Amino acid sequence: MKCPNCGAEEDGKFCSHCGTKLEEEKEKNIVGEYLAKSIGVSEKTGNMIADVADRVLNKTNVKNSVVGALGSIGVEAIRAKAAAEEATRQREEEEKRWKREHPEQAKAEAREESRKNRRLVFGCIGLVAGIIIFCLVMGYLEKHGII
Repeated sequence: MKCPNCGAEEDGKFCSHCGTKLEEEKEKNIVGEYLAKSIGVSEKTGNMIADVADRVLNKTNVKNSVVGALGSIGVEAIRAKAAAEEATRQREEEEKRWKREHPEQAKAEAREESRKNRRLVFGCIGLVAGIIIFCLVMGYLEKHGII
């Protein structure tokens, strides 16, 4: 990772030349990418917006205020959503790859899933029918003074 302060290439959490924390740049990029996708601008512009927001929060001591706390929560929510979207995308790609590599097994699993869904639907229909019959019987028993 390139240090945003001095430009040195580093692998750790801090730059060994100037001591700058390196994770912050990565976090800004995640927020910047999400902003770029959500508002329809380039990734570079999204990163610039994230950088400006971070500088404003740092320079105005807003981080210790309610607005800063809400802003931090918003940034964390964006990070979490971006991570979830990435995990979902990776899972979907893996699933597609597996289906391409194992077409017969994928078809068999789809058939089994269809059977399970049919059983679930018929089970729900049976449950509703049972409830209706129960209500009718209870109404009959109550009407005739049996209960």
